[in-house]
Amino acid sequence: MSEASQAPSGRASLPTLPDLRQEQFFLSTVRQYIDVEDTEEKGELVPITERTTPWHHTKNIRWGAFLYSLFMEQFVSPLWQGMLWGLGGVALAHARQAMAIARAHRMRSPTAQAKTLAKEAEKTAPTRQLFSSWIARLGLSRLFL
Repeated sequence: MSEASQAPSGRASLPTLPDLRQEQFFLSTVRQYIDVEDTEEKGELVPITERTTPWHHTKNIRWGAFLYSLFMEQFVSPLWQGMLWGLGGVALAHARQAMAIARAHRMRSPTAQAKTLAKEAEKTAPTRQLFSSWIARLGLSRLFL
């Protein structure tokens, strides 16, 4: 291999993103209720026939706290979230309906409607005058005005 292929590329490596999945969060929450034996392996080789898992070193599991955490994380928290989203949706629907009713009530009287149209015309008058003058300068007034 050449030296060029072994040289690091000019790109800076990006930092790894943390695992933000719900399962990893739950496991990190539950891990505090599991006591693990402190076994220090000082370079000892484990025979291939012997299998070790993290559960072999488990000393004690506090089941009450574990089940409470499980119940809160998996049942109560999603229930509260769903209720809040549902209530928020209902509140927004009612607010939207109330605004539509108020707008319709304001527009019922002809004087209110005429005032609203006059205000909108006043807002657009300067822009309309500007575009009219540009069209006249370009000699396109016969086409647009």
